[in-house]
Amino acid sequence: MRIPVDRNPPLRFHPSMFNKPIKNYYVLIKGRKTLTFPPICPFTGEPMPSAWVTLKQIGNVRYSPLWLLLGLLKNNYNKASLKVKASQGFANLYRKVQAMKWISLLGGIGVTVIFLELNSKSPNPSMIPFLVIFVAVLGSAAFKTYGYILIKNCHISSVTNEHIEVCFASEDYASSFCKLNGLEYEARR
Repeated sequence: MRIPVDRNPPLRFHPSMFNKPIKNYYVLIKGRKTLTFPPICPFTGEPMPSAWVTLKQIGNVRYSPLWLLLGLLKNNYNKASLKVKASQGFANLYRKVQAMKWISLLGGIGVTVIFLELNSKSPNPSMIPFLVIFVAVLGSAAFKTYGYILIKNCHISSVTNEHIEVCFASEDYASSFCKLNGLEYEARR
C-alpha cells in the first residue's frame, strides 16, 4: 500500500513571526548632559563594550515654493553627535565603512582627473572618466547605505534646538538606558 506524499507542502511559519509589531523605542535627551550607558552593545548585543561609536545627525534647511515666493526661508540647521559605547569589532567595522565611503568618492574623483588629463591629449576622447566618476559616486552611496544598515539598531532620529531623539531597536536596552539616566522612552512603529 502506498502512502500519498504531498509534493508541495504548505509553508509553515511560527505564529509569533507575524504577531509581533515592529517597534522602535525613542528616548528624548534634553540639553547637554553626561550619559551613562548599559554594559551591553546596542548594535550587536555583546556584553561589556569597550569602544565608542559617534553617531551624527544634521538637520537641514527646509523650504517650500510658497516660502521662496514670499522670500521666507526656514533655517532648521541643527547638528548633533552622540558617542555610544559599542563592541570593539563593531566599532572597527563602522570606522572602516565610514572611511571607505570617503576613499571611494575621493579616489574616484582623483582617477577621473587623471583620465581627463590623459583624454585631453588624445585625438579620440573616451567616456571612461565619466564612467569612473559614476562608479565612485555609486560606491560611496553603497558604503553610506551599508553604514546606515549597521547603525539601524541605535541612531539619532531627530534633532531640535536643545533636544536629541535617539532610537533604539531593543526595548530592554532602551529601558535600562532610561533607568540609568532618569529618562523616559516611547514605543512607536
